Amino acid sequence: MRISKFNESNALNDISNDRIKEILDSMKNTSDTVSDKMEEIQTFIGEFSKFKGKSRKSNDQIDDTILNLETLKSKMSDILSTISYINENLTDYKENGRRYLY
Repeated sequence: MRISKFNESNALNDISNDRIKEILDSMKNTSDTVSDKMEEIQTFIGEFSKFKGKSRKSNDQIDDTILNLETLKSKMSDILSTISYINENLTDYKENGRRYLY
């Protein structure tokens, strides 16, 4: 008989496949929403670009807004990449069970 240390568990806690599927569905909805909003932001960037300031030495409110919208779009792209990575991990967990990544 093997004696367990106080911090060893006899069985790993696993998440059910049904719950993983629910989370994957929710993450897909989140990803779709972010994608839709990215398209909307790109539309705003195009619209505001028509009103860019002519000065090369300073920015006005429209120029600053365009810059911030482009930053926001980039961060949303990072969010989509992170969601994709989460989905890959959860799909692997669902199909192959728990395995240690590092």
